[in-house]
Parts: sequence; structure tokens; C-alpha cells
Amino acid sequence: MLKNLPKLGLSLTFVFASLVIYSTYGHSLPDSPPPKRPPRGTPTPGGTLGGSLQCPQTPKLPNLLIPDVVLGSFSEGQGSTTSLYPTFWVYIPYTSNDIKSVKFSLLKETGYSQYPEAEIRLSNVPGVVGITLPPQEKYALEEGKFYKWNLNIYCSSKKDAQPKSMDGWVQRVGKTSGVERSQAIWYDAVTNLAKLRLKNDNATLKAEWEKLMSAAVKQKIAEEKLIEIIVLPDK
Repeated sequence: MLKNLPKLGLSLTFVFASLVIYSTYGHSLPDSPPPKRPPRGTPTPGGTLGGSLQCPQTPKLPNLLIPDVVLGSFSEGQGSTTSLYPTFWVYIPYTSNDIKSVKFSLLKETGYSQYPEAEIRLSNVPGVVGITLPPQEKYALEEGKFYKWNLNIYCSSKKDAQPKSMDGWVQRVGKTSGVERSQAIWYDAVTNLAKLRLKNDNATLKAEWEKLMSAAVKQKIAEEKLIEIIVLPDK
């Protein structure tokens, strides 16, 4: 599959290079596509708000940090992970004072709950946050399966207010030790690079992050502050 990289363009080559550099082991997508592909994700907000209340206007919209390209076995709004308990990355342009709440949930492809809706603690500054599933067996992703994650932003405390909603897909794939067959696994690579930046940020890591974001996210998210990784509670 690597021999087809030139056909995808220079920007996707940057994506692959960045992801492979910041992976802790070789990764590979399945040799054949999954038996069926889920619908496209919607990484920017949809939905409406009840009444006349609106979320505060911001220069950039909330955004899920997931690939916005068609690549291999996943399409727009989808990505892969080798982790049982992956981290999901989002850009939230609000603080805890701006809106009522932000809630995360994870569904199986069948529509049943994998992780029930839980509120995310917001920082006092807007920026990029990681949301990690709690390391409990009941939440572990099954290899080969697709899961849909949802982020709902509630701007009003009114009972009839509808959230601004975003969703994306993740598929857990198997690990491989074959370096010659290694390819980018989006969720793992973003998390590995983000952890490095949170620990000891520098110009090189910032440059790699910019390449990653610019090649896969429509909005210019790279310059936004990287806040933290939040581990969800066991519910």
C-alpha cells in the first residue's frame, strides 16, 4: 500500500511521515477493507439551539480532530486505532464560563452504547483536548469493529435547548510487528505526538503537529493551544 502514496499527493505523504515517526510500534491497516463502511462522520457542528439563545460566536467552530480525506479503508470523518481505550481529540473554542456543558458518548456500530454520555470538564482557556476511555474491560474496543463517538455542546440550560452535535468513527485494528508494512494509524499517532508536546514542546514537534493537522483537518487548528488529556470516569 505504501507504493501508492505518490497518488495521494504531497500533503498525505506528510501525514504518513508524521504518523509513522510518532508511533511507538509498527502499524498496519487490514489487507482488505472491512465488510461494510459506516456513514461519513460530521466533524464540525450540526444541530440547532432551542429558542433564540446561541453559543458565543468564535473565529473557529468546534472541531473533531479526525481525518478529512478518503484513504484506504476509511473515509471522511473516520480513522483507525490499535488501542483498546483510545484517546479522541477535539478543538473546543469555549471555556467553562461560556457554555453550560460538553458531553461525550461512544456507540457501537449497531447503535448500542459502548460508553454512556458523560460530561467533560472544560478548561478556563479554549483549545485542543484529548478524551480517553477509562481502562475498564467493559469499555474496550473490539478488533475489527467500528464505533461512533459523539460530542454534544450544550449552550443553554433550558430543557428544550438542543445541543450542537458532532460525530466521527473509529475502527480498532490489530497490531503488527512488520515495519516494512507499517502505515499510519490516525488516533494513535495524534495521541503519541500530543503526549510528546504536552511533556516537552519544541519547534520540531510543533512543526510536525502543523503538518498533521493541516493535511487532515479543514480548519486551521494547529496553532490552537494544546490543553490536556482527560480520562473519562468509570460509569
